[in-house]
Amino acid sequence: MRRRIAVALVVGLGLFADGGAGAQTTTSSSSTTSSSTTSSTAVVPTTSLPTTTSTTLVHPCTGQPCTAEPPGAVLSTQSRELVPDRGSYCWREPAGESTVCLALAVAPGYQPPILVVTQGELVTVRFTAPVAMTPLEVTLRRGAERVALQASNPTTFRVDLAPGIYDQMGLNTRWLQGEVPYAFRLDVRGSAPPATPIVRDGLTLTG
Repeated sequence: MRRRIAVALVVGLGLFADGGAGAQTTTSSSSTTSSSTTSSTAVVPTTSLPTTTSTTLVHPCTGQPCTAEPPGAVLSTQSRELVPDRGSYCWREPAGESTVCLALAVAPGYQPPILVVTQGELVTVRFTAPVAMTPLEVTLRRGAERVALQASNPTTFRVDLAPGIYDQMGLNTRWLQGEVPYAFRLDVRGSAPPATPIVRDGLTLTG
């Protein structure tokens, strides 16, 4: 089983406010002015300074469906369904300037949930949230391999793998509010052989 760290880190990024939210350091300098005894008058030409227009960045959730927490995911085939484990993530608040990061500690011997599939079977991935949300990117991973999937909700992938247990499977997703990984395993079974016809009293039966 996976153990969640109890404290989430809240980072004030200041990405949406004009000028940022970083700490400012003010330095003061003093100068000494000496008087001049010359009677000539200096003429300083007048120049117009360029005007600056401040721009305020628009929050990415403006006019878009956003949530307080990342969406969940469900993997399904014609006969089975599985909820993969959601990994560590950083998720931007629906309003405001903060991003919440949640780190998950993994206990020794931890294994993600496993989905039994048939070789060549199509797996549907559905992302669940209180509002309809569509990812910007979805990538299927197997170890170091990466395969880009259609960025939609739902999306699909076909299990073109030899029979066996695949431990290092997962999905990497990118959304308006952040990036979220999901972990699972696959138990790939060989496809069933075609039924052998049985001839009995001149009739062909299949079993």
